Amino acid sequence: MNLYTFKELVSNLENISWKLDRFRIHTVNHINKFFEDQNCAEADINLPCAEWDEEEREEFESEWAYLGNNVVASLYSEMGWDYEELSSIKTIQRSYLADCSYYNYTFYDVWKKIIQCDNVEFCYAMNVLRYLVYERTKLGNSIVNITDYALKKYELIVIRDLLSHQKRPTVFIAMSFADELREAGRYICDSIKAAGYEPILMHQKEHNEWIVPEIIYEIKRSLFVVADFTGQKNGVYYEAGFSKALDKVVIMTCRKDSFNDVNFDTSQINHIVWENENDLYEKLLTRIVKTIGRNEVI
Repeated sequence: MNLYTFKELVSNLENISWKLDRFRIHTVNHINKFFEDQNCAEADINLPCAEWDEEEREEFESEWAYLGNNVVASLYSEMGWDYEELSSIKTIQRSYLADCSYYNYTFYDVWKKIIQCDNVEFCYAMNVLRYLVYERTKLGNSIVNITDYALKKYELIVIRDLLSHQKRPTVFIAMSFADELREAGRYICDSIKAAGYEPILMHQKEHNEWIVPEIIYEIKRSLFVVADFTGQKNGVYYEAGFSKALDKVVIMTCRKDSFNDVNFDTSQINHIVWENENDLYEKLLTRIVKTIGRNEVI
């Protein structure tokens, strides 16, 4: 899907001008309400009694204010906007949590660009952004909920379907399904989706066949594989090894407190060693984008 195709498709929808106009009004009103909530939350931080350190302030800004540079670059590419326009507003942030520097953009600056669009492009931009943002932040969750509600309210769900039904390459996930790793599994899925791919977790797949043939089928059709070795499950070693035999790229991850137990033969391979789910999400998304590339088809 691209903007030109989107315009062609929506032009044939019934009462589309009225619906897009109402979609825009609803979205603008609720985004403005989000900015009000953001200002109130920021005011609480700046109270004399709120002695926040740099890490706490960084967490607040990640929750409320910033879009990652990958999100912004993908949005600008989808819309046909010049990425160089951002040079005047981008800032280098120092992460006290990850101990590195990186570029970030505030959603407010990107929003000023979005609201200059006509109604069709505005709708497309919000839906593209809806699929790019990280839903577990206040900002990402608000963008998703505001967009989805407006689409439903004004009978524009078909627009979301036009975008979401686009086939995405799948990514097989090999990992333990222990209760303690359920949250990690969700974060792995989120990072894969954020990079533009479709995650496959076998315990979530509906099927009526023996499990092993289904696993082999999903690995064969996957673009690459993510294998988490936390818990040292034999099945993960089998699935990762089978993937390697098929010349698939296998991104290996393991929780820090379990890494010393990784088999000697595979421990020589570069692993993403993670400490918590947020750390896992950020490191895995970065690895996918840098070594596989972001799937730009939204």
